[in-house]
Amino acid sequence: MGPVKAELNASLKAGRDLTFDEAHALCETMLTGAWPDEQAETLACAGPFAAGRQSMSELAMHHDALLAELVRIVRATPWLFGLLEMVRNAAPAGAYVAAGAVRDSVWNFLTGRASSGPHGDVDVVYWADSEAPDASRAHEARLRAHRPDLDWEVTNQATIHLWHRRVQGRSSPPHQSVAEGLATWPETATAVGVRLTPEGAIDVLAPLGLVDLFALRLRHNPAQAGLDVFWQRIEAKQWLRRWPELEVIV
Repeated sequence: MGPVKAELNASLKAGRDLTFDEAHALCETMLTGAWPDEQAETLACAGPFAAGRQSMSELAMHHDALLAELVRIVRATPWLFGLLEMVRNAAPAGAYVAAGAVRDSVWNFLTGRASSGPHGDVDVVYWADSEAPDASRAHEARLRAHRPDLDWEVTNQATIHLWHRRVQGRSSPPHQSVAEGLATWPETATAVGVRLTPEGAIDVLAPLGLVDLFALRLRHNPAQAGLDVFWQRIEAKQWLRRWPELEVIV
């Protein structure tokens, strides 16, 4: 066992949060087949290992196909596309709509269920290290002025670690990008964001890949949240009742 693999293995056994770089190192060891298959099935980097031991070019082609399908679903979901337009115009530059609004739209589309609006809050994420920690409340207010019927939750991924420390008592380093923040979210299928660019293109951010999202998999991401949080979210959000087709992987 090499030094990087040994350190990652010790971190996982000790329950320590993985850094963004460590999570990507973990993905690379899986791609080379250097990690035991049975252990890889419990880890975070869904895209590479869920697709099997494929070459990097094959994985890239698979990802591109899923990316195109996600863009098609977003454009075919009027309420979601409308949210992207609203966020582009009223939220901070470069902000993404992420988590449930995207995940649920895909699962509804794949299972033939109607999708008439968000189920729960609308997560909007961005990164701005020069903002005050409470500036996101002003962004929420602007979005709420446009759609007061929605529960907006806007978070600056550059300062979210301060919230974790204050509310959860957990110390973690600040994220250096939106992607770093998404890569710590409890489920791989949740760690997906989309935004509408000024030119009208749809930009997708999926640091943990798109395979699990499209395979209807609820896979635990251990980068930050424990299994207790994962199971609590499954129960509270009633995912298995809403989509009995889902497969849970821990």
